[in-house]
Amino acid sequence: FILRKVKLMDIYIKSFLGVFINRRKKEAFFTSPRDFSVLSFRTKGNAVFYRNWKTVHVSENDILYVPENIFYSQESETEDEIIAIHFKVNADLFPDLTSLTPKDSKIAEELFKKAYSLYTAGGENAHFLCLSVIYEILNLFLTKNAESLPPILSKAIDIMDAKSFDSS
Repeated sequence: FILRKVKLMDIYIKSFLGVFINRRKKEAFFTSPRDFSVLSFRTKGNAVFYRNWKTVHVSENDILYVPENIFYSQESETEDEIIAIHFKVNADLFPDLTSLTPKDSKIAEELFKKAYSLYTAGGENAHFLCLSVIYEILNLFLTKNAESLPPILSKAIDIMDAKSFDSS
């Protein structure tokens, strides 16, 4: 078992591909591996994702991270709507599908809508403005993930980091 604490300063987005709003009726489908990662915010509906015998349930106001190059299937339990950000990142944020219910879903929703607005408005600075919003979303996501570690593990990682051990 290898425990690795991902720090936002160690992550950089290699390329930003776009922000999209997807609306679907109740359906099930399979997704082949894609060469990019996805962060999505569910504005409406519920879905279940399946991968390697793991089941991830997402509901309205949840964020889902999908790493690049994975197979998965999805079943929408209701009509749904998501705002999806496609990007390439230098490191695996998480090795598998990972969901988060933000403490303040309004902040998360505003960030995703802001990214979508900036992307669709275009302009010479749109790319950089979208990147800054993506980093804000990643900060929400990674901070929450770090808080979910048991305190003893968080403390051990902090000690290893302070003593310059490679904790990966």
